[in-house]
Amino acid sequence: MTDKITLNNEEDYLNLKAAINAGKKPANILRIMLQAMENYRQSKKYGWSRPWNKYDTVTFQSFVLNHSDAGLRKIALELIQCEFLTIPQAAQEFVDDLLSSGNQLMGYVFMFEYNDKGQLYEGAVLSYGRICGTNRRFRDRLDIIVESPVVKGISKGLARIRVYADPYRDHESATVAIR
Repeated sequence: MTDKITLNNEEDYLNLKAAINAGKKPANILRIMLQAMENYRQSKKYGWSRPWNKYDTVTFQSFVLNHSDAGLRKIALELIQCEFLTIPQAAQEFVDDLLSSGNQLMGYVFMFEYNDKGQLYEGAVLSYGRICGTNRRFRDRLDIIVESPVVKGISKGLARIRVYADPYRDHESATVAIR
């Protein structure tokens, strides 16, 4: 087995998933298999897996949002409207539709550390999504990421905000805004 596995289609994905679930491979091989599965999931926009919340990122705490956290939806919308005056119309319509999708809306907060070209950041992701269509793996996503640089172990305050509006139906790149 090589250091890399490439999945070309859904059948490859399902076969690899079955092999992982069997658990009969050594840990180093399982790691390679899991990375291949994760790469495939990201390329197909399955579940919550997106490259901007995986690579060079260490998530150390996560929280599931519920309906009592509705105030966060309002804050998310206000933040986008105040900080990103030039967001494309299609992205704004997607955000409005997603955040008003009622019981379909799922939300999470992820606390993380992120290394960007040698600079350590800590931050949080306010992540909203909903199942898209009939397959539970397909998700529309909105991620609002706030980051603070860490210098000598001390957070230096809000330095940047990144927003990813990522409708599942759009198999191209997510709309990204950075401030």
